[in-house]
Amino acid sequence: MKQALWLWVKSESKLSDAGADDLLLLLGTENHDLNRRPAYYLITALLAQDPAFQNRTCNDGHSIAAHAAAYTAFYRAWPLRRAQSGLWAEVGSNTYQKYSWPALINLYDLSPDPLIRHRFRLLLDLALIEEAQISVHGQRGGGISRGDYAKNSFAGYKNLLFAVAGQSAGSSHSRVFETSRYQAPIAAVLLAKQTFPYAKSFVISNRVLGKVARPTAGESHGQVLDADSSLVNYAYRTPHYLLGSTQLDPTIEYAGISSQKRACGILFDDPESQEICSVHSHIPHDSGGRPQRSFWTFQHRNMLFLQRIAPTGKDHPGSYNTPAIGIRFQGKALQKVEKDGWIFAGNGKGFVAVKFLDGNYRWDEKRTTASPAAFVAATDRSRVWLIAGDVSTGENFASFQNKVLEETKQWTISPDSVKGKFPVTHETIEWSSFDAHQPKAFVSPKINGKAFDLLPSKTYDSPFLSMERNSSRANVTVPGLKPFAIDFSTPAP
Repeated sequence: MKQALWLWVKSESKLSDAGADDLLLLLGTENHDLNRRPAYYLITALLAQDPAFQNRTCNDGHSIAAHAAAYTAFYRAWPLRRAQSGLWAEVGSNTYQKYSWPALINLYDLSPDPLIRHRFRLLLDLALIEEAQISVHGQRGGGISRGDYAKNSFAGYKNLLFAVAGQSAGSSHSRVFETSRYQAPIAAVLLAKQTFPYAKSFVISNRVLGKVARPTAGESHGQVLDADSSLVNYAYRTPHYLLGSTQLDPTIEYAGISSQKRACGILFDDPESQEICSVHSHIPHDSGGRPQRSFWTFQHRNMLFLQRIAPTGKDHPGSYNTPAIGIRFQGKALQKVEKDGWIFAGNGKGFVAVKFLDGNYRWDEKRTTASPAAFVAATDRSRVWLIAGDVSTGENFASFQNKVLEETKQWTISPDSVKGKFPVTHETIEWSSFDAHQPKAFVSPKINGKAFDLLPSKTYDSPFLSMERNSSRANVTVPGLKPFAIDFSTPAP
């Protein structure tokens, strides 16, 4: 077995990929990278303990022992850098999380270095707390990359860690989770099982990775991500819904794994029902491949604006492989009402209003997805406006409809902008369209005349999880627990 591992790692592992400047380097996609370098480290660390292998030279000219030493330093630093930068580029991916997380678990379980094991436990704890606060019954909300709001195979992993009664649990392709010593932190369990529905409404604003810092040479190399990605995963959570999206600058080049198959929308939170109802963006699969740079969003609390980005070929910043962007209404409990060009939906406790701002809409055959009635792929820059409501504020479905219809009459909607005053707080909102053929003319969305901050001072900012940018400490405040810190500067126990 060692000989087989040696034959593989000697040609694949490169010492030049394990330096201090390579912490945000991706060898391929994010999940590809997590199935490469962690394995190189664990294999070289094993072989370095064997006199028959430790001095053998890999194809890059360095010994197994040198590789093991370099990777040890690398993976001591990697967890904190990821924590500071916002964790994942393939955030919430239906397809790829199940490949990434076993690699993280392996580093916690199998590393011979106690500090690496300690820091990967902290990273896993942080990631699961972040996951719990932005999920409804295990399904993640907010902005998603390389995924959608459909059932997520990663939910089985979380069901295993959180011991969710009545829900199928386990791994989908390996048994790493089922054989691991790792246990979910009590803070994440309490968030998932006892905290929600939460009595107060609040904002979750987390930095995420995605912006390209620089390309790298060589076919096997992917790219280096920017630690300050100008990319914010934003969600507004009330007692009965979670509305979320990815706040971004459409003129910036984000990595393909970040801008591919993005999704946003609302999850309805009803603890009395096992069904998760949702209203969310939906992009059918184009014959050319997965949709890329399809739309951009701006959100402030319970209002979400979405615009399709017109194609410019595969050159930045236009979209490609992007058919019409629709809004899907998912869930048997959802009641739908169409009135004055708006589509209203609700489950009796949470509500959402959807308006296609640039013309009529049409339904698919099942009447589950609405999309622009007149669609020309080469020029379409359709905009969609979502407004959410909650019975906890004294509204019911009928009064919510009347409120939206009355308040939006005061807004100014032109072909290039939407302007108005935010209800309750009376903040002014200005949202201008983006033309990929004239990216320099882009005007950032504004709240009270100030552009939305895509580089906030905190990497994580919510009532439950807070971490200043470039800090080594994430502060956790969960009902039922004494506040504590996840501190990456602490020594291994």
